[in-house]
Amino acid sequence: EYKAAWCGAQWYGPSQGQLDPLKEAKAAKLRVDETFSTREKETAEMSGLNWEETAQIRGREEDTRRELKISSVQETAEQTEVEDQNV
Repeated sequence: EYKAAWCGAQWYGPSQGQLDPLKEAKAAKLRVDETFSTREKETAEMSGLNWEETAQIRGREEDTRRELKISSVQETAEQTEVEDQNV
């Protein structure tokens, strides 16, 4: 009765690591953006972690960052760009 569940399972072991983490992260983002892959699959392959757990942790981190008024790298870059345009 559980055969279908076991046969449909995808098993991911420890991640193999990356030779060029930046290129591989960009490639993973592109695969997700172009719908060739999913966040769940890319997260599992790159880190061996569960996407939903990772997303929940990231959400808590972002909430805490905003509560403490800590700028993200993206926000800092956007602010710098605006300031540069105003000069």
